[in-house]
Amino acid sequence: MGIYVWLAIGLVLGIAVGYIIRRVFAEAGLESANKLAESVVEKAKKEAENIRKEADLQAKDRLYHGKIELDNEIKERRQEIQNQERRLASKEENLDKKIELFDRKEMELLKREKNTLHQEKALQEKEKQYVMLLEEERVKLERISGMSVEEAKKVLIESMEEVARHDAARLIKQITD
Repeated sequence: MGIYVWLAIGLVLGIAVGYIIRRVFAEAGLESANKLAESVVEKAKKEAENIRKEADLQAKDRLYHGKIELDNEIKERRQEIQNQERRLASKEENLDKKIELFDRKEMELLKREKNTLHQEKALQEKEKQYVMLLEEERVKLERISGMSVEEAKKVLIESMEEVARHDAARLIKQITD
């Protein structure tokens, strides 16, 4: 902007000087002064035009270099943004995988817990059955106490073998299921 001011000042001064010289010589009546004044004015106009052209070129040059800098900065920022987007996408993918793994482990734990509860119930049920069987065996023993010791042992062993076979068969069936 300073160049335009200097251009305007040069133009005004050139015109003023030309006018003064012209007037001085006009008053003196010399025609050569007129020509000199015209040449000074013409020279001032050409100089002002050259200064204006130079200022335009400098302004265009600054504008061009500013645009190149801005374009380069925009490219760099876009690249940074793309890099950040890739990093965020990678982090998001990793988080999704971790969440999926966590969900699978949670489901597995719930399944194990359910199986454990089921087995615990089955064990409690067996315990009740054993208590009942023991009570039945005790009653049987009391009833058959009129037998000899050997006979009572034999009956008791056969009864316990039967219970063991029954439990083993049920356990095998449970395992195969």
